[in-house]
Amino acid sequence: MQEQQSATENAPQTVTVTTQSGQKKQYINDIGDPSKVVHCRNVTADVTQSGLVAMCQQFGRVVNVVMLRAKNQALIEMDNFENAKSVVEYCQQQGYVDVDHRRVYVKYSRHQELSDTPAGKTLLVSMFNPEYDISGMVQLTPLIVYQIFGNYGQVEKIVVLPKNASSAQNHNRVQSLVQFSDKEQAEKVKNMLQGQPVNLGDQASFFLDIQFSKVPEITATGNSATSMVVPKGFTPQLLAQQQMFTQMGQMGGMGQMGGMGQMGQINPMSQMGQMGQMGQMSMGQMGQMPMGQMGPMGSPQQFFNPFAMQGMQGFAQ
Repeated sequence: MQEQQSATENAPQTVTVTTQSGQKKQYINDIGDPSKVVHCRNVTADVTQSGLVAMCQQFGRVVNVVMLRAKNQALIEMDNFENAKSVVEYCQQQGYVDVDHRRVYVKYSRHQELSDTPAGKTLLVSMFNPEYDISGMVQLTPLIVYQIFGNYGQVEKIVVLPKNASSAQNHNRVQSLVQFSDKEQAEKVKNMLQGQPVNLGDQASFFLDIQFSKVPEITATGNSATSMVVPKGFTPQLLAQQQMFTQMGQMGGMGQMGGMGQMGQINPMSQMGQMGQMGQMSMGQMGQMPMGQMGPMGSPQQFFNPFAMQGMQGFAQ
């Protein structure tokens, strides 16, 4: 009788998960064959990578994570079989584990390990929303990508990748290559911003899925609708200053500010401080540009609205 009860308790459970299209699907929650890699289902948009990692780190070191956002799944590689076993057994106690207020179902993956692209200075960034195609809501230009990443490291080049045949299964995402000055900065930014949300005001919102790129260096040599080469030492703050002066020069009558003569004589890179109060204003006060709220190392949760800076899209076009 005891053996029969034990067999019943260990039998695979049937669980119901909701797909990104809202359909209900049933799965047999079989744990699979032992592996260092665990497979997570029902990883919806509100389930963060940091939440999954925090759950697994209770049982050992996490070696690698692959977020399969288009499928609402994730793969997490532990440092050894015993720690992976502890993760699976813990999650099987009630058939699921609660992560970010979602029921996530965990079993062993068919992969014994995850292939990891070596760390380099170029990142492959996927910007996605599981609910809709973000490219149908807003055009993600190199400038917008720069405004996101430029506050966290010295960006050298950006290319927004065109959609191709592989995009058919991932139509809700746009991908970009972002090259930093060195691999240490790229790795720092990857760890800091992986899985974080970005808000573009009322127009669109998306999450960041970041991996190291197999492309060691971007070959773009100039600015276009899909590429951007960032001048050395440039920052989003300097870009905002430059854009502000351009707009002020187009307003007419602004050349007399502070007795400085014509606006065409102002170098926004070196003379901001000579404008009196304007030179002391934070970026957040200049036309209420939210990017200034972040600072060079602001909280990833406080992403700005790039469209608050009118007309800046022209820089990358």
